[in-house]
Amino acid sequence: ISADDHLQEPVTLWEERLPRKLVPSGPRLIELESGGHAFQIGDTPPKPLDVLVAAGQSIEQKREKIPARWENVRRGFYEPEARLADMDLDSVWASVMYPNMILDMVMNQIDLDPEAKLPILQVYNNHMSEFCSFDPNRLIGYALLPTQSPEQAALEMERVRKLDHIQGVLLPVKPDVSD
Repeated sequence: ISADDHLQEPVTLWEERLPRKLVPSGPRLIELESGGHAFQIGDTPPKPLDVLVAAGQSIEQKREKIPARWENVRRGFYEPEARLADMDLDSVWASVMYPNMILDMVMNQIDLDPEAKLPILQVYNNHMSEFCSFDPNRLIGYALLPTQSPEQAALEMERVRKLDHIQGVLLPVKPDVSD
């Protein structure tokens, strides 16, 4: 059992699910001058894919520092059926999953539009539940709670408690005190 796996969010997740006015504040895939891709949340510095989805990269990619592009990312990072196949290759029976791209946001390491934080987390939580529905015995998802206020965290915990296939919650080590 892997107790520290990261679910890479699909590149179109927030564009498709956030309210239109919040899409510019949400995560998105961008192209870097190097020819690689990165994720960017709002106006924060981009995070290259090389950092986020390193598993499965070839020795040549690592040696030659070939920039990672989304079309070359292993499907097991973001598709449940492919994830299970990758787990079988590695003899992993179950995977406890946390966020990948939005982890910095959840850990309050980047500043973000306060109005966008909760909707981004809710989109992620809904997606995690859907992803784990493919095989809830092997894909174990944890939801994310906001830290802008105890009341907001409690309300989101009540909401995710009703989602199928969410087995726990992730609380950041540093609460959000910027708002």
